Amino acid sequence: MPSEMRLPWRRHAGDEPPARRQMILDEGGYQEILAGTIPVKAVLGLAVAGRPSSVIVQHERGYLTAFDEHLDRVRDGAAPDDNVDYQATWAAIPDANDKPAVLRLELRFAGLNCRPRLTFTGADMRPLWLLCDGAQLLINIEPSDRQQLPFALAWGLGVLTGTHDLRELLILLDVPSPPATPT
Repeated sequence: MPSEMRLPWRRHAGDEPPARRQMILDEGGYQEILAGTIPVKAVLGLAVAGRPSSVIVQHERGYLTAFDEHLDRVRDGAAPDDNVDYQATWAAIPDANDKPAVLRLELRFAGLNCRPRLTFTGADMRPLWLLCDGAQLLINIEPSDRQQLPFALAWGLGVLTGTHDLRELLILLDVPSPPATPT
């Protein structure tokens, strides 16, 4: 299931918005991109033998109860934890007027009636480059601090498709890519 590319669009006087906008929003869209989002607490990129392995994302709990409850069911074995059917959509807003750049990942899961929207800012965006290089996306499913994140339980969503969109947004936001690993 490919991730959906949202076309760049900026409002200009007299312009009618195209049917599919929202990949890149101008500063007037700051509130729109943050509406109903879940802040990310920590992001950890892992590489094995110099190759991207996984990116573990830990979000703040309590923002979207249905998603938190689903993660609890995954942890307890009451919901499937593999072969997850989902779609990922990325959107971004560059930094402006003392507001940081924001990258939003919206996830739509088959059989789950909520759409978690995770927001990444600052240094938490840098490990996302690993997703562009084939790392698997993992969602942390148990509360832990940053030091325990590599050892905490996580829900593996697999390798994202359509990461070209993510790569374009990371470049647009001037997110530094990780240093090349010697092979």
